Amino acid sequence: MRAPTTLRRDLLVFFGLLFGGALLLAGAGLWVLLPIFTTPAQAALFMATVLVVDLLVLFVFGGVFIRRTLVGPMERLSDDVRRMAEGDVDHRLAPFDTHELEQIRASVNAMADRLLADRELLAENVRSLDRTNRELVEARDQVLHSSRLASVGT
Repeated sequence: MRAPTTLRRDLLVFFGLLFGGALLLAGAGLWVLLPIFTTPAQAALFMATVLVVDLLVLFVFGGVFIRRTLVGPMERLSDDVRRMAEGDVDHRLAPFDTHELEQIRASVNAMADRLLADRELLAENVRSLDRTNRELVEARDQVLHSSRLASVGT
């Protein structure tokens, strides 16, 4: 498995490349078509069309990228944590591709491990208290029995 990358870096690189590519295509289109345009209105219409198409491409590809790198993993994280909260104490979160989500995963898994350890410690304490309580009841019963024997003897 590859080392997790930071979400910030992934977003900046992706949107930087997408925006740079859009500017490059718009510039190339303008450079090629500018001699063909006979009026400034045609050039303005072309630039407006390129801007709209660039924004559509940015929203479509950006939406897909954000869904894949952020929304999807966050939904998976939410489902896994809900599953753990509903009582599946042995469930652990699977690794993520981004550094930030990987840190959250490690923290949640460590917290679940700690809760299991604390739960076992608590169960052992309850068992110890039950043993001590039984011993105290037995000792009390012996003291009562000795007291009765002493009163019979007198």
